[in-house]
Amino acid sequence: MALKPLLEWLHRNGSDQASRNTVSRAVSIYNAWAASQAVKPTQGSLFEEYD
Repeated sequence: MALKPLLEWLHRNGSDQASRNTVSRAVSIYNAWAASQAVKPTQGSLFEEYD
């Protein structure tokens, strides 16, 4: 996804400190969202039933 590189670029090259701070917060929100979307491993059952 191209959103994170764009946000990182804006964070480095923002026109003023206020916009860089805003983009920094957006990167934090994006990182939290991306971490929540990660595939979580599931534990299989030792006695799993197969049909």
